[in-house]
Amino acid sequence: MSDLEGRTLDRYKLKQLIGKGGMADVYLGYDPRFERTVAVKVFRRDDEDLLRRFIREARLMANLRHASLMPIYDAGESVLDGLTQYYIVMPFMENGTLRGRIRRQPPLSLQEISNYLTHIADALDYIHKRGIIHRDIKSSNVLLDTEGRCYLSDFGIARTATDATMTTTGGVLGTVDYVAPELFEEGQKANAYSDLYSLGILLFEMVTRRFPFAAESQIALIAMHINNPPPSPRRLVPQISAPTEKVILKALAKRPELRYATATTFAEAFCLSLTPRSGENTTSEVTPRREPVSTDPGDAKTAVKPVALSTLSVRPAPLAGLTESHLLPATNAPFAQQPAGVMQHSPRLRRMTMVALALVMLLAVMAPALFFVLGHHQLRPVTPTPEAPQPVVQIHTAATPTARATMTPTPNITATAHVATATAEQQVKSAKATALAQPTGSTATGDVQTAPTGNALYTDPLNNSGAPATAQANWNESNSCTFQGDGYHVTSRSALVTCMESSHSYRDATISVDMTLLNGQIGGVIFRMSSVPFVGNYAGYLFEVDSQGNYSFSCSSITAGNTVLKEGSIPHGFRSGYHVKNTLQIVMNGSSLSFYINGVFLDQETDTAFAAGTMGFLALSASAVYSHLRIYSIA
Repeated sequence: MSDLEGRTLDRYKLKQLIGKGGMADVYLGYDPRFERTVAVKVFRRDDEDLLRRFIREARLMANLRHASLMPIYDAGESVLDGLTQYYIVMPFMENGTLRGRIRRQPPLSLQEISNYLTHIADALDYIHKRGIIHRDIKSSNVLLDTEGRCYLSDFGIARTATDATMTTTGGVLGTVDYVAPELFEEGQKANAYSDLYSLGILLFEMVTRRFPFAAESQIALIAMHINNPPPSPRRLVPQISAPTEKVILKALAKRPELRYATATTFAEAFCLSLTPRSGENTTSEVTPRREPVSTDPGDAKTAVKPVALSTLSVRPAPLAGLTESHLLPATNAPFAQQPAGVMQHSPRLRRMTMVALALVMLLAVMAPALFFVLGHHQLRPVTPTPEAPQPVVQIHTAATPTARATMTPTPNITATAHVATATAEQQVKSAKATALAQPTGSTATGDVQTAPTGNALYTDPLNNSGAPATAQANWNESNSCTFQGDGYHVTSRSALVTCMESSHSYRDATISVDMTLLNGQIGGVIFRMSSVPFVGNYAGYLFEVDSQGNYSFSCSSITAGNTVLKEGSIPHGFRSGYHVKNTLQIVMNGSSLSFYINGVFLDQETDTAFAAGTMGFLALSASAVYSHLRIYSIA
């Protein structure tokens, strides 16, 4: 229902779509009667059962009075364009969700975590005493105001002791990352103990900026909740004390009776564990380690095949500003070649790389000819200065000069539909004129006017490895990188997998590609990538997007790991979920890098780490399909 932007529902003016849920959209709105900004939650599904839940949520929230529960201003229904729209009006929380705060820098301090946990626990005990089980405790359901107070929200799947429908079905609802293991057993229903387990996951996420369990499918993740002990929080965050770790692990006990009796008891135990010992400072930031952590699976039996944590990475909270954890294959070779397309960022690999680079420098003194070889593998290329201009785009290929003629130009990349009726030549001229007239950026609505593009360098539907342009590009083909009828499939079980073409090197150009996530976490584009000598790995930029519309832009260096330069949420126009197509666009113009999704401007960053290189696609614990690749030069 993004078409409700700019409309008036009852007396509320809906300005902008700011969030999507399972059964409702949330709009930034304005209430002229009280002259205040509000959040308007509008039901958007054609489902009678979900509508009953939505109305029930409004009534439930209206009867709850607690300082840490999201209040509601109004609720009702209104006819718009002949359709009845149901809505709930709440305060607008300027600081967004706790999930967003966890992902931002700097990390939460232990004192901030303690304050949030105390308020959430107090609200949880309040509803538990009234016979209400929330069933969806998670960081995205906790909202923050400008004063730093937090509010528990979203009672859409909560159940009460008097709700016969919800208590007799016994169905498992909620987000699998947070669901208690006993709820996957037949005949088990959600209760206060299962809410407390979800609160324990939330605490683990706040402290470590990661989830304790990660898997490529929900079935595997369920098995880990049932079988595997959580990883040691102290190995991820060395600053926390042993008593603090003990509190977190007790909250995540597999057996409900071994957890805390109440949420308040849990919060108090955590606060007491923060009592400073000699030399400790509880107000300092908690900085997670970047090393991968693995533990052995437990001995509990289950109908689902257990998944060994030793084969999986510990997943960060979605798009957190941390390095992905990858496990190196067992090898005794000091410079073992890693599997093609898999990026590794372990400390051991960094040490090996430093030794390799030192060796390269020594050999360079003895053999000047080596400079010519390494000139094609610069780890951190230098951006050309204005006094020494470089070619706009460099293409290195072993193909014959006639090979470029086989590339079929596609329409120019624009965010305004009316330009599509113009000819390709007019589009190019318009794009150049726009690029010269004003810097690429956002308008008042955040949409890109026209992405600056020039001559088509490479266009490819990516559905046939034998096509001339595809064969010329020399794409990776393996179990993780396959061409199929609907596009180029990139599949990752746990580590970050990259599938690249190796024939072209792009400096100043635009990249546009359609991405369809089939399952899992994250997909995206890698660009200005270069190979690192001896190590068999790559360095460059990553533009990542998850299924819920969160994005991240990072710089990947073998020696420094993955550094997040920018992350956030797509303001509007993103199609969330799986098996839906979104168009990712990147504009590379010198050190200026701009990012768009479906024509919506996201961000413009300046970085000089990498000036040119090849491109490809990525998947992190996900399967994604890429199609209709279009790359244009910037003239």
